[in-house]
This record gives sequence, structure tokens and C-alpha cells, in this order.
Amino acid sequence: MRSDYHSGTTWGPRGYTPTVTKTGTRFGINMISAVSGDRHMRYMTILGPFNVDIFIKFLKHIVSSHDCSVLIVTNGYSAHKAKKIMNYLNKEERLLDIQLLPQLNPVYPSPLKM
Repeated sequence: MRSDYHSGTTWGPRGYTPTVTKTGTRFGINMISAVSGDRHMRYMTILGPFNVDIFIKFLKHIVSSHDCSVLIVTNGYSAHKAKKIMNYLNKEERLLDIQLLPQLNPVYPSPLKM
């Protein structure tokens, strides 16, 4: 998500320079989300870049909020299949399983973009 608001053209009387009192600072924020089979949504907002450590933190949040094993279906983004993730999955093998969708496959669009 990004803040790309454009305040538009300003108008003022002839001979006076109009001023915009609002800031023009833009910002961005990332979000990771998951939807369960019973339609509960879990999400986390991220102010910096998305990386492996953020993904592990999100997976820990998902696992802690469920009392049974969890299946995560995700795209093939590099942070989703990093070595650190695979090591974490080996430790949490009984609680968590990740299935990767094929990359850039129009037959399997991202579930949250549908």
C-alpha cells in the first residue's frame, strides 16, 4: 500500500502565490495476510521491507493462534522458500506445512488477489 495522494491544483487571487498547507510526504507500508478455512483473516503490517525474519514472525503468530496443524499456501517469493524458512519448518514440522504455488502461473493466481 502506498500514499500517492496528489493535492491537486491550487488557485489564488492574481498577484498572490497560493500555498498548500498539507505535507507532500509519501510513504509506503507492506502487509502480509492469511485467510483460514473458516474465513478468519490474520494480517500484519510492515513498515520496512518484507524479509525472511518478518515471514517467520508471521508464521509464529499463525501457529500460536491455532491449536491444530496449519497449512500455508503461498507463492514462490524468495523469502517464502529461503533456507532459514526451511530450517524453521523442520523444527515446527508437526504444526506447520508450507505449499508453494508455481511462480507466474495464471492458472493459480494469488488467493488474496482474487
